[in-house]
Amino acid sequence: MWCSCTPRPPRCALTSSGRSARSSACACASTGRRSPRRPPPGAPSLSWQGEPGTGARLVSALRGWARLRYEVTEEPSARADGARWSHTPDLGVHHAVVGLHGDVLVGEDRVRAAVAAANGDAALLTAELDRVLGRAWDDEPRAVPLCR
Repeated sequence: MWCSCTPRPPRCALTSSGRSARSSACACASTGRRSPRRPPPGAPSLSWQGEPGTGARLVSALRGWARLRYEVTEEPSARADGARWSHTPDLGVHHAVVGLHGDVLVGEDRVRAAVAAANGDAALLTAELDRVLGRAWDDEPRAVPLCR
């Protein structure tokens, strides 16, 4: 898990399954472009090992922190696909299933719904697939200052 910015640099106190983890201050990161799946340099991060579903419980616990930017990633395993939750203050939470090689997996029903919503319009199909893939969540931290 990483948080890239909060309104002011507080101490992050995250509790999951009864355990508390404290990071150093959630300091503002550099403003350079970055990979959407990699925390900005200097962003506090927390690694854990747990059962599949731990990430979902952590994201549920963080829902009250509406002004916090963060990403929670569960790595895929032999027993379960991975998952990625991205949260920004303006967009809320986006969830994606992640395959063994880090690709976002989109189910056939979601693809069919995107095709149906586009009704033959290629630009609309592109926009709908971008929404399903979470492109706005990947682009949003780069589009606004990391700290306001």
